[in-house]
Amino acid sequence: SLLITDQGTGIAPALLAKLFRADEHTTTTGTAGEKGTGFGLRFCQELARAMNGNLLIQSIEGQGTEATVALPDVRPKVLVVDDDELIRKVLRTFLDTLEVDSVEASNGREGLQMLAQDSDIHLIISDVVMPEMNGLEFLEQLKRNEDTTSNIPVIIVTGDLEIETRERALNLGADDFTMKPIQQEDLLPRVRRLIG
Repeated sequence: SLLITDQGTGIAPALLAKLFRADEHTTTTGTAGEKGTGFGLRFCQELARAMNGNLLIQSIEGQGTEATVALPDVRPKVLVVDDDELIRKVLRTFLDTLEVDSVEASNGREGLQMLAQDSDIHLIISDVVMPEMNGLEFLEQLKRNEDTTSNIPVIIVTGDLEIETRERALNLGADDFTMKPIQQEDLLPRVRRLIG
């Protein structure tokens, strides 16, 4: 939960009951005489509800207001895409230290199928060389789909030392890049940066 308090003018009880209604005018003059638009709290409540949370307002006229935003705890979920089962196991072990959930796919095509079924993926870690659909083809498909997957951050992992592979991955929209053999101290800061 997040609690925000002020010692402003507060909100009259009659207005407090109407605060989130779009058909009611609830704007009041602030402590310093500033005028509000009346949309901010309603917008915040809609955002909280979209994330399965809630916004609660308590106020005493002349003394101030408390706004509490309550959101459910969400464990980030990482999709690991690699055809090597041992590499997936190593990555899963690394990710377990960050308290994130992980799911796995053995190639890009399987990764796309998993994304179609699970919209709660927060990060993708993908190998480049894989059968059926390689990592760069997978990345290209991800970034092409603006409605669902283009905003999911992607870390590309490869043993390919060619600079062209890195440049191509970054040009296709990869957010970060790391080399095999994967080092925990190299990968985890990259993961933390992308999932917050």
